[in-house]
Amino acid sequence: MKLRLILTLLIPFLTLYVNAQDSDTEEVEEVVVVGSQIKGATITDALPVTVISTEEIEGFGVDSGDDLISNLAEMGTNQFNQGDFNGGYNANRGDVGSFNLRNVGTGNTLTLLNGRRIVPAAGYHTETIGGSLVPVQSVNSNVLPVYGLERIEILRDGASAVYGSDAVAGVINTVLKKDFDGFSMRIRGIAYDHFAAEDAKVSIQWGRNFDDGSNLSIYLDTYDRGHIDGIEDPKWMMGDARNLYSEQLGAFADTSWRNLSAQSKYAQFYVGNGSNVFSLYRPDDPYCQSGSATNLFTSPIQDNVCLYDASSIRTENRANYPMEGMMRRGDLERHNMLAYYNTTLDNGVEASTEIGWYQSSGFRQHYPGAFLNPGSANRRGQGTQSIRVPSTNYYFNQWVRADGTKFVDAEDDFLWIRFLRFTQPRYYNHERETWRFTQAFAGSTGNWDWDTGIVFSEATSLMANGNRVGLLELEAALAKDDPSAYNPFCAGVNCNEEQILKTIYRENTSSMSLIDFKMSNAEFFEMPQLSGGTAPAGALFGIEVRTEEMSDKRDPNIDGTIDWTNNLGASWPYVSNISNSSPSPNTSGERTVTSYFGELQVPLDDRLVVQAALRGDQFTDVGNSLVGKFAMGWDISDYVKLRGSVSTAFAAPNLIFINEGLVARSNTRTDAVYEYFANVSGNPIADPEYQLQRVAQGNPDLKPEESENLSWGFVLEPVEDLLVTVDRWRITKENTLGLFGENNHMLLDLLIRLEGGPSECVGNPLVVRTQFTADEYTAGWPTNLCPAGQVQRIDDIYVNLDTRVIEGTDTTVQYRLDTDVGRFNFKLVNVHYNKYEQQAGGDIDRLIEAGRPGGLLDGVSVPDGFANLIERNGNFSDKWTMNASWRLNDWEVLLSGNKVSGFYETGNTDPDGNFWYLPSMTRLNFTLGYKFDFEGYDARVRFGVLNVEDERAPLADEFWFFSWNDVHNDYGRNYYLEFRLQGN
Repeated sequence: MKLRLILTLLIPFLTLYVNAQDSDTEEVEEVVVVGSQIKGATITDALPVTVISTEEIEGFGVDSGDDLISNLAEMGTNQFNQGDFNGGYNANRGDVGSFNLRNVGTGNTLTLLNGRRIVPAAGYHTETIGGSLVPVQSVNSNVLPVYGLERIEILRDGASAVYGSDAVAGVINTVLKKDFDGFSMRIRGIAYDHFAAEDAKVSIQWGRNFDDGSNLSIYLDTYDRGHIDGIEDPKWMMGDARNLYSEQLGAFADTSWRNLSAQSKYAQFYVGNGSNVFSLYRPDDPYCQSGSATNLFTSPIQDNVCLYDASSIRTENRANYPMEGMMRRGDLERHNMLAYYNTTLDNGVEASTEIGWYQSSGFRQHYPGAFLNPGSANRRGQGTQSIRVPSTNYYFNQWVRADGTKFVDAEDDFLWIRFLRFTQPRYYNHERETWRFTQAFAGSTGNWDWDTGIVFSEATSLMANGNRVGLLELEAALAKDDPSAYNPFCAGVNCNEEQILKTIYRENTSSMSLIDFKMSNAEFFEMPQLSGGTAPAGALFGIEVRTEEMSDKRDPNIDGTIDWTNNLGASWPYVSNISNSSPSPNTSGERTVTSYFGELQVPLDDRLVVQAALRGDQFTDVGNSLVGKFAMGWDISDYVKLRGSVSTAFAAPNLIFINEGLVARSNTRTDAVYEYFANVSGNPIADPEYQLQRVAQGNPDLKPEESENLSWGFVLEPVEDLLVTVDRWRITKENTLGLFGENNHMLLDLLIRLEGGPSECVGNPLVVRTQFTADEYTAGWPTNLCPAGQVQRIDDIYVNLDTRVIEGTDTTVQYRLDTDVGRFNFKLVNVHYNKYEQQAGGDIDRLIEAGRPGGLLDGVSVPDGFANLIERNGNFSDKWTMNASWRLNDWEVLLSGNKVSGFYETGNTDPDGNFWYLPSMTRLNFTLGYKFDFEGYDARVRFGVLNVEDERAPLADEFWFFSWNDVHNDYGRNYYLEFRLQGN
């Protein structure tokens, strides 16, 4: 419907105003600029650079920078994706995608637009580094107007010596189309095989060459994306994978595949300060039909549930998030605009102005909220968000036995909520905006070419999170003694929730200002050649001053302005006033970086050229850094070239690492002490896995991450238009920023306790535990272990961890063939990872040694995040990208595809200890295009099928939709119809 409406409105306009012009056959000279800043440098031919052309971009059939980046073989996992839960209030929600070259991690890829930095996205996400989740920042890939790109250049080599911080894995330079002359409008509609969503996109390019030689080019994109509900696919909504995939699961078919939540509207309660549990059940449940004189309670004003003395949770009573209203992806509107003006001034100086604007807004609905630290942590109110139902609650006082005895008289006059889920689905509205202004000048003075520019850019994000529950409001509503009270026993009927619901906000800003000046001389001096004679050597010297700022402003209910205190006496910054949301302070930070850099390009012979670069960066917050690079290219013959490089690179800690205040986060983890107790005692109700708090804060003493990069390879051109490249590479990254991690801290706590025996009652001082309670849950406590309560929180701090090593091989095959039956193009890129290892040291080595057979930790969980991680948990060993095309006269066929190899999911094992395996996934795309005369005007129509074979994401034991969404796309086959008109 959207596409028909757009076509109806725009085609008459186009017919009146468009003059035909065919630019498809124009040959554009490819000039790669990434890799060296020396004007006219030839060393770029010897560097491992991948160029993604406009033709290849169109072959992918994508509509956003996020989708485009995910298709590239050089990219690793994308943890900023919108294919899963997209995080809670503290996550970087909305229309945002990341860059993760070589899978080194977000924040290790420098991203440029027309050769200059792009501002990071407002806000941050979290990734697992070391043993826990840490904040990471990235440029938002969706700020790029896909239809306005001329090419993408990917330097697959450490380049901090040339470009500065963050270029550990390499550099991505996005080059816009310049000097566009004419008018082009493209209209696209997208539909899906399996879902009702419809997407539409309109792209406009306009440019004009003026009489004075200047040019103005403007690119506009408007994208309207429909939402997809979680209930639109049987796999997403099944709740328990065993229902549909029991045969495929085989020996793996255990309750870990039951992605249903015990926290549901059928609540459970602890009675007073005891450990007895009462639960809500449906009226037809055997408990409700039992007629028990002592265990059964009913309410005269409620007939939809009964309250019974039991803790068992019926499968049908568990919460299924898609069935509770959760969207798989939300509605989205996105607008991109870039304007580029270049001219030559009267004095011969070239001037260029670039103005960019990006804006997106959208809505996504989640499932109803619950509480942090559910389950056994709430016995006696020991949890982070333990909520008490007081004796005054009107609905509490309605529960009676068959003889009329009230619950409050027979059992106790207050309850602690064990499990409960509210009824109104949470949602968020998001708005993102990014502005960019660049003014550059370039000219020549004698033999020197100079280039200077300024960049001002700011990204903002505003999130409104609705249907959140305020804890102060909840406690007040629970205390009411009339029918207006909140009813925790409602099971979805007449709950009176409106009085406790709130909308909370989060506002983020990221800004960057930059000024640089570079001078290069392609004939700086004459270099004696090995074969005799001399040849000119090039040089560049430059300075850059950059200021970065960020702010993260939280809602008063989150930042402690509105403070709630839990039963343990903890208040902000350990708890917030919002159910199921951790507290966070307002955070802001800024730094100024002054960089001095130089580069030499030296020909040693007419077939041998080397590059040497040196860069020093002075940070106002993390000290100084000095890095260098040496690269070589050797044309052995007209058909064979060898190339290699060695460099040092660095990535400064992002501003969150440095400036963030104390932050408490609740996560479900396995308590090693209670795991050991459960193994030794055999207590069937021991509860080693529960939700606990991890507390971390910024560390101003952090050092920049440093790396040593090594790359070597060859280029073959055995016949005309056939190109084969193979490059082997290795990145050794030291001082990796991360956290020791909750599980590792608890393992260390257990090890210290076991080493010290029953008199060791402190353990790891960073693990803060509640008082031990002797009851049925702790019956059989080992005599060699000092009694210990459950973990209340773990105090952690951002630190520089040990070394990370990543090795791999890149292979590219590219061929072009012109024949009488058409022009053929083919390109295949493969990135193979040989190693992905986070090396261990210090206490981690100690834990690993203790975990060996016969060691003190034999039989409990192994340390997290320290090992060879290849083919583990999303770290695939291979990724391929393919592009092919055929064109003849007015017809064209485009083929593209990508493949990701399989990997193991270590969180799911069979009885023999084998990990669950996710097989490889391949997506193939097909586009058929035809150019024709439209009433005297040039036109083109394309029909595309993306994911021709309707490949779905492999089954994964992941809580969100049973797929590994950082790696796999699970939307199946979709189609697009595109119509384009263009002219002068």
